[in-house]
Amino acid sequence: LGVGHGRICMGISMRHVVWCAATLSLGSFFYVLTLEPMDETQNPRAAALGRVTPRSAKILHVRRSLAMGQIVAAERQTLELRQQHPEDLAAVFYRAMVMEELGRGDEARSNWRVLALLTRGLDSWQQRYSREQVVYYRAWAVTGLGRLDEGQGEFERLADRLEAQYRDEQGLIASSGVHYNLACYRSMAGQLEVAMAHWERAVELGYMGSVDEQGWWAVDPDLEPLHDIERFWEIGSMGMGRDTGMRGLTGAGEG
Repeated sequence: LGVGHGRICMGISMRHVVWCAATLSLGSFFYVLTLEPMDETQNPRAAALGRVTPRSAKILHVRRSLAMGQIVAAERQTLELRQQHPEDLAAVFYRAMVMEELGRGDEARSNWRVLALLTRGLDSWQQRYSREQVVYYRAWAVTGLGRLDEGQGEFERLADRLEAQYRDEQGLIASSGVHYNLACYRSMAGQLEVAMAHWERAVELGYMGSVDEQGWWAVDPDLEPLHDIERFWEIGSMGMGRDTGMRGLTGAGEG
């Protein structure tokens, strides 16, 4: 999955970072002001977005910095986040990610160990995180510590539960966001062909259509196992091209 070998999603080529940056710069102002949070009770990945509070606003800044290749800014932001919220799951998670990107393996492992310990007691986090969110972060923690089989199993179970929840009577899923999250979980579970199918379906259903989603897919650590598949970038390129045209007609006036 990359993390266990010292690679992390953000370590993609500068070509891809620069490619996304132009689009992100257009949407960054709206990104913070118009973010509509996902349902945290239904989606473990929603904690990475959260409501726009001082804490979650900092997380948004971290994500934007990573998406634009500004790793120095992300390092500073995650340090502040960890200092202010030393036992917050998302704070520890992003700090570990940035340490991986900077090649500071000892610090990354230290944060992964903290995250693994924090997620051991699921009940203690119910006020801020759902049980599913805690499992998501735990899956990442054990993956970061090199326990790949355990992490893959957790991500596969998350995907299975999400599919069971959202498939209709015909066995179809109509939500682009759900397909995106399934692409993430299946990717981290090592089920790359299934993940690619969900990624393609997410874009077909308009996943790139909202400003707050722009660009993050290219550096989302959950999708890092797909980066060596050229089709992954082709699909993303098609989605971004379509959305850029849409915002040229409607987004500018809304600012």
